[in-house]
Amino acid sequence: MYERLIADTIDSVNSEEEIPEFVGADIRNYIETIGILFGEDWEYSFEITNRYKYTKEDLEDLNYHYKISGVPDAGFKQASILTVEIAITGINGTEGSQTILVPLVKEHGHWGIGQQIGSVYDTRAAEGGYDIYDRLLDGFSFSSASEAENDE
Repeated sequence: MYERLIADTIDSVNSEEEIPEFVGADIRNYIETIGILFGEDWEYSFEITNRYKYTKEDLEDLNYHYKISGVPDAGFKQASILTVEIAITGINGTEGSQTILVPLVKEHGHWGIGQQIGSVYDTRAAEGGYDIYDRLLDGFSFSSASEAENDE
């Protein structure tokens, strides 16, 4: 996925070192929007309310979608979709909340944020409604993987 990110982004930057800054612009825009709505000293909390674990058939579909998206060696053996309730509180008492879906894939023993692709994600997103990420996860994520002792 990293190689695909470089291939998709390199024409928009002068060097590979500029890619995190270029891709990070989307994240900064989200944070700035939250700051405008809730003030600079906003706080958040979240709760994972559901975790869907992909079945063998779901994984076949997901890997197929990665392959047709240009990742020929996709072969994820584990994936999940987290349903997360996020609550934001502004300094002036303004409150807001949102339910979001976070696609996860496990690669080389690490969990990372995946793409919003595949039949399972499409079905769950249609049920959940709101796409907080806009175009951020439509392409390949530069997301870091976390160390996981086990699958949970």
